[in-house]
Amino acid sequence: MKREGTWIVKTYFNKDTCLYTRDVNLCAISWLSKEIQPTIKSNPGIPIQVLQDDLHRRLQVQVTKHQLFRVK
Repeated sequence: MKREGTWIVKTYFNKDTCLYTRDVNLCAISWLSKEIQPTIKSNPGIPIQVLQDDLHRRLQVQVTKHQLFRVK
């Protein structure tokens, strides 16, 4: 403690355990279908790649094209 109510950090241990990947291997098909249902209803001919990009942008999850094909 430097002064009354003020602290100084002398030693900092950087132990970052956050995940840096957004790959979701066990993403449920039922959850995916609920997430993309409004998009599919408004545009039934939407390409799989556009759905994949939309999910990545909105929810920061990456799902395979095969999963999205099954959901669609």
